[in-house]
Amino acid sequence: NCSKNFEENKTDSAFIFVTELIKFTEDNKLASQKANALITLGNIHYIVGDYSKAIKNYTKSLDFYQRENNKKGEASCYNNIGRIYRANWNFDGALNYYNKSLYISNEIGDTLTIATNLMNIGNVYNLRFKPDKALEYYNQCLELFDAMDNDSKISMTLINIGSSYIIKKD
Repeated sequence: NCSKNFEENKTDSAFIFVTELIKFTEDNKLASQKANALITLGNIHYIVGDYSKAIKNYTKSLDFYQRENNKKGEASCYNNIGRIYRANWNFDGALNYYNKSLYISNEIGDTLTIATNLMNIGNVYNLRFKPDKALEYYNQCLELFDAMDNDSKISMTLINIGSSYIIKKD
């Protein structure tokens, strides 16, 4: 239900649903589910451009994942925080968080998150008008997405590679 609201960009409905979910997880002492719901709430705030609230929710979730030694959750939070920094044109901050996520993802062998972080890092280099550096990252993530047969991510990567060549004027 919540994901359908996201797809249809019904952020008001998604916000209400996730707020109710958070209350439910608190009432029933479901800490792990609450951390996941906080990420979703952060995503809603990100979509509507309320970055300070998004970071607040991602950070709360990150704190939980660190206490529980949930590396996959940590990597997800770092990646999401990196998106906020990138959206605010703080590319050094974005790279810092993407690299934290990438390090953890490599540590636990989470190929999808590794590839996603490589793409996000490439995006930062494209925004910095460093297309050759971006292409290094895009080619790495393309190889991983190809090995996973992830057609939607392959097409996104190819679009990004095309953007790099446009920046290069090749």
